[in-house]
Amino acid sequence: MCKGTHGVARRDWRAGKGLRDPKNGVNRPHTIPSCLKAWVDHVLRIHHTFAPSPEGKRGLLHDRPVYIAVASGGFYTGARANQPDFVTPYLQAALNTMGLHTLRFFPLQGLVFGPERVAQAWSEATAALDAVLAPQGANALPA
Repeated sequence: MCKGTHGVARRDWRAGKGLRDPKNGVNRPHTIPSCLKAWVDHVLRIHHTFAPSPEGKRGLLHDRPVYIAVASGGFYTGARANQPDFVTPYLQAALNTMGLHTLRFFPLQGLVFGPERVAQAWSEATAALDAVLAPQGANALPA
């Protein structure tokens, strides 16, 4: 959804040294990418994707399976988890509000640890997606 890294460099430059200084308490952002927040703001609209009701918000979209890959430089699940996962609960809340409840998240973790780790993460996510899409063992995705 967010393309390229040049935008990150510009954002870091604008943030200045103050935000990267460890004594200020904020070292680097581990949060929701701004382009994902903008997308949610664009699609989560009253009377379009949800409606108010006395019981709370009611989603206007028909539930269907939604498959979401969450990429991370570090690890946020499993034995090597070393950072919190902000993206999954944020997307769960936003998509549930719209009426989408059948969500499957596929982690792509440890992507800063070199090409071998990237290939392994891709293989793990692809295998997990294949298992969901083809539970009888048929290969659902092209090689």
